[in-house]
Amino acid sequence: MVSKQDMVNSLLRQFLKRCPLLTVCLLLYCPMFVQRVAAQTKQSHSQKTNQQFIDTKCLEDKPKPQAQIELGVLNKNARLMPKPKYSTEAIRNGISGEVIVEIVIEPITGMIEWAKVQSGDPLLQEAVKKVLCRVRFDPVNDVNIKTGGLLIYRFKLPRHHARRNKHFLKM
Repeated sequence: MVSKQDMVNSLLRQFLKRCPLLTVCLLLYCPMFVQRVAAQTKQSHSQKTNQQFIDTKCLEDKPKPQAQIELGVLNKNARLMPKPKYSTEAIRNGISGEVIVEIVIEPITGMIEWAKVQSGDPLLQEAVKKVLCRVRFDPVNDVNIKTGGLLIYRFKLPRHHARRNKHFLKM
């Protein structure tokens, strides 16, 4: 059910898009209008920042496409490789190590077409899954060959956490 206020706001937005001169006049001479526009802008901005988009399309449960070339570890070949966030729970529990992901790259776009996490601690795997599909490689425009390989994410505890965990182990 659409409220009366939402309907008025919608009609006002449509009208103001069609009449930019009126919008300028209202902004200059009507302080209540300025407050209303500012509140709506602030609200829509906070909604956008609160929604965290995590792309997991490359991790969908589908059969692995056939890669014509297997190149081994591809970390250095990535044009964009976002770093996963080391979760506070993993740090608190002293979890470190590697997460190994098998991937197949789409040759024209340079995006990961298919990916599967092979090994690593479950907490670290979750961090990797949140950034994995954003990894980009340089597209190979002249050759349409799917490339396969591995990405290795290494998680190292910060020094002060590593020392503290070693102290607990000695006791």
